[in-house]
Amino acid sequence: MGANFSTMSLVRATHLACFSAWYGTQIWVTFFAGLTMIRYLPRHTFGYMQSKLFPKYFMLGVALSGISLATFLIDNPISSSWSFEQKLQAASHLISFLLVSGNAFYLSPQTTNVMFEKHKLEKEEHAGQAIGAVEEDKAAKLRQNKRYVELERSFSRLHGYSVLFALSSLLSHTVNIWFLAAHLRHT
Repeated sequence: MGANFSTMSLVRATHLACFSAWYGTQIWVTFFAGLTMIRYLPRHTFGYMQSKLFPKYFMLGVALSGISLATFLIDNPISSSWSFEQKLQAASHLISFLLVSGNAFYLSPQTTNVMFEKHKLEKEEHAGQAIGAVEEDKAAKLRQNKRYVELERSFSRLHGYSVLFALSSLLSHTVNIWFLAAHLRHT
């Protein structure tokens, strides 16, 4: 039984490899790496580590989700006769790509800049070296600083959007897992 290694087989293999690599990376970073680091690293060390990891993580996501979208479109050329399933899959690939791009090129850099400004003010108060939140006595003093309160509000908003984008991207990819599973054949 010989294998037929056509161009379309290569496109589909590339699609599956990029899609699954990004999906697995999202699961790992979202539910394991980040939660472990925040529990065991001092606040400023955690922030510094994230500032180095996230640009790479999001650029990997841009590349892999972009390739996944492109290979899906090569395998399913845009057509007025697309089924609902094809439209939903294309939309979920596009949504994931746009969301990770938003994180990579806007939200993550902005969040990191605000975080470092907060860290600077925290260091002036000798805060942020413990694991978790700023110590309450130091936090109370920081909350009296109008600039710190503005930064905290800005950071919370940006970080919230970043998390929303990341989880929505993961959900979009989960939609595609469902469709891929529906088309698996037992051989």
